[in-house]
Amino acid sequence: MGSWETNARKCGQANGTTTWKITGSQGGTRTFQKEGYCLDSNAGGKVYMKKCNGGNYQKWQEQYVAAGWKYKNVATGRYLDANSGGNVYTEPGNGGLYQVWKVS
Repeated sequence: MGSWETNARKCGQANGTTTWKITGSQGGTRTFQKEGYCLDSNAGGKVYMKKCNGGNYQKWQEQYVAAGWKYKNVATGRYLDANSGGNVYTEPGNGGLYQVWKVS
């Protein structure tokens, strides 16, 4: 377990930073939780907070790469991604650094 902090403006806090509790097994399927809500996604690439329900849209397959971790949504097969503006969404795997996340 660990925590994951993002400056994503779309994920909750007014100051633009959200710290998530990460559950699941390292290198396996993970869930990002905060106060009863989980990081959720859809096939259109949107990422948002939704009440935790255990569904595959809230599960992320974790993959270690040299620069950090990549997270692939179990339901959609799309990777957690971001841009320089702090927006978080999912995209097909593209090898970009915005699809690599640091966990502490």
